[in-house]
Amino acid sequence: MAANDPQDAALWDRLDELMVQIASASEPYSIATEVGGCVLEAITESVTASRVYQVWAELTDRYELSPDERGETEAVMRRAARDWLAVKHDDAARDRYLDHWLDGRGAES
Repeated sequence: MAANDPQDAALWDRLDELMVQIASASEPYSIATEVGGCVLEAITESVTASRVYQVWAELTDRYELSPDERGETEAVMRRAARDWLAVKHDDAARDRYLDHWLDGRGAES
């Protein structure tokens, strides 16, 4: 995620801020809904942004569509945010993170 454009840097900084908030939130859903909007402007130019959007769309959909699993889904959201923060600066680790969360393993681990 080389951020040559200041707007790109601001986008990734904002995403990281959201992830920090989600990781420690007692009710992370409302913050998680902001992730999609944060990366939306970059999804046509950035595969990473597109994949981040997909991960968080799936997590927020799970929360909305399965009310009986909300507590578990919130725990999964916090774990996904912590995992992002651990890999965000390592291209290979970030790709593994996205693969993991997009193939459904993230929500189960």
